[in-house]
Amino acid sequence: AYLELVKQLAPAYMRMGGTGEDALTYDLSSNAAAATPQRRSQTPARTAAIPDRVLTKGLWDEVNAFAAETGLEIVFGLNNFQGWADPGNENHTKWDSSNARSLIQYTLGMSYPVVGWELGNEPDLDNKNYHPGMNATILAAHFMQFFALLEQLYPGGTGHGTPSSPLIIGPDTTKGGAQLTADFLALLPATGTSIGVQTWHQYYVAGPHSPVTAGRFTDPAFLDAYKKQAAAQVEAHRGYNKRRVDHGSGPVQLWMGETGGAG
Repeated sequence: AYLELVKQLAPAYMRMGGTGEDALTYDLSSNAAAATPQRRSQTPARTAAIPDRVLTKGLWDEVNAFAAETGLEIVFGLNNFQGWADPGNENHTKWDSSNARSLIQYTLGMSYPVVGWELGNEPDLDNKNYHPGMNATILAAHFMQFFALLEQLYPGGTGHGTPSSPLIIGPDTTKGGAQLTADFLALLPATGTSIGVQTWHQYYVAGPHSPVTAGRFTDPAFLDAYKKQAAAQVEAHRGYNKRRVDHGSGPVQLWMGETGGAG
């Protein structure tokens, strides 16, 4: 019965991502065990409860079979670093594309309905709370590697939102990450392969230190904070699109990749 319910949502995207995506690696070998904690990172409180896990071939097959049966298309968030600890890359200043390559190659070989790839989740929080090495320059360098990888794997190009020409989506910053977004976009190319969708996340309150109270959600001033946050993302979006159009390129879209009253 639940399959019939999900089918009523189609056509729709099924996005797989969030904080846990940067603690997930992929093992597409046929003998990979079911997804179990690979290692538990020694991290601040927010991520200490999120163990590093492995996406196996079997689980990825199941996810895509579900999407195919229900008529959904998948947007998948790739890791921007391999676990919160990531030994040898503790500040997350490097991106190893080999794990992403294996997942994308397998996905293409199976003709799975993945129509969008993201890279990393909320990099501004990684910089603010956990590993101060992350900044726009490093993030843009990771994405440039990502673009090069996708150019190799999708010789027909990207940007059409199909399994053979996926959308490139990012940087998935938070409501307070508009400056990082703007700085990041300023470092991306105005022509050639780039993101096709600019994304950001908005929650009025989030995390254990942000209590949800009725008073806050009936206060217009509190709710109006969204307008300022959205305007800053729109401004960053306009700036990048103007530069692209000035160079003869098509504009990118602006999406809210995550939202909710509280998260």
